[in-house]
Amino acid sequence: MKLFKTVLTVAFTFFFFHAFAGVKIVTESVEHSNNEKSSGTLMIDGDLVRVETSESGEQSVIYDLKKKEVILINHKEKNWMKMTKKQIDDSKAHVKEQMKAAVAQQQAALAQLAPEQRAQLEAQMQMMMGNENKKPVNYLKTGKKSKWGDSECEIYDGMRGDIKTEEICTVVPKKLKCSLVEIERLKQISLDYAMDENDVSAWKDVKNMGVPVIHRSFQNGKVVVTNTLVSFENTKIPAESFKVPADYKQTSSPLDSVVPAPEKKK
Repeated sequence: MKLFKTVLTVAFTFFFFHAFAGVKIVTESVEHSNNEKSSGTLMIDGDLVRVETSESGEQSVIYDLKKKEVILINHKEKNWMKMTKKQIDDSKAHVKEQMKAAVAQQQAALAQLAPEQRAQLEAQMQMMMGNENKKPVNYLKTGKKSKWGDSECEIYDGMRGDIKTEEICTVVPKKLKCSLVEIERLKQISLDYAMDENDVSAWKDVKNMGVPVIHRSFQNGKVVVTNTLVSFENTKIPAESFKVPADYKQTSSPLDSVVPAPEKKK
């Protein structure tokens, strides 16, 4: 699941920038509970994307959107693994089926329990289902603006029912020097790689809301995490940036045990 989280976080952060040929992007994330900051650097050239994070510098992620492959590189161990989009899709379906089967077993046991025990079990079932039972996020325009670099962005409150769970600040595509057509296409790519569409719901209506450049997550009325697009620049990206070092060894992916990897050509 940690591997899925890596893929999801990266997908949410950068896929709409795929339109830029030769772009370097810097993002920043702040955990407000301890004020811990981390940054990410994204290098994009056509269908190829490389992601580096400041947390450890031990791992890189390379996305090949044309081949629909994801490569995770471990620099400390000098190895790498590959996942295909089909493996990711099939694994998501497999996880959902496992969750449904577990919930069905628990539901069958509910009738045999006392009220207090039943309530505890139902709470566990809700946690197991996660986003399956979440209400969709409804984004409401606040009429307020926030500072974003030398510009301003439009603030929206993300509501699940009566509870505010998110706040996004958006800009029109032209401020990012890209077209709405490109944004719509790349939004679909981010949805393709997300474990759950609820996690990238802020991208579903970029035509009317704009492109999120600041995203704040809320819990119990307080901001817990803020993700910000800090900067991007047009630049030439070396071709070697999208290649695995020759002396690194390929290892099996955790997804291989769920979905057989494609046979290697002899």
